[in-house]
Amino acid sequence: MSDERATGSRRRPSCTRVARRMDRVGWGSGAAGGLVTFVSVGFLIPVFFKHDDSARLALINGPLIAVYVLLVGLAISRHDRRHLTETLGWLVGSRAPDEREHRLTLGLAMYCVKTDALAWAGGAILFASSTCSSSP
Repeated sequence: MSDERATGSRRRPSCTRVARRMDRVGWGSGAAGGLVTFVSVGFLIPVFFKHDDSARLALINGPLIAVYVLLVGLAISRHDRRHLTETLGWLVGSRAPDEREHRLTLGLAMYCVKTDALAWAGGAILFASSTCSSSP
């Protein structure tokens, strides 16, 4: 009985650790990607707009990007946490996964890629329209 309890207690923290690690990786990659994109677009703005517009556009879009990353990051974290709970229920229950859980677990990476791609596409549309509408 103590072996079962020890095995179960080891598995619960590992499931929590997986969720925390995925959360940290998601936040880190989202923030790094946002920063790299912001700086890269900042270098390209003088090609499409006047040089004087780059500082003004940076002041407009910089805070918008920070708010967007924060709000979308929180939404994705909440959504992913629910999906992880459903996907890794077999791990918490100390049992073998059923067919559905097995399929969800194997598709976890693709699921995260799809949610991140959706967030990036939304950001691209939002900031492209913001930049075009704020340019003279």
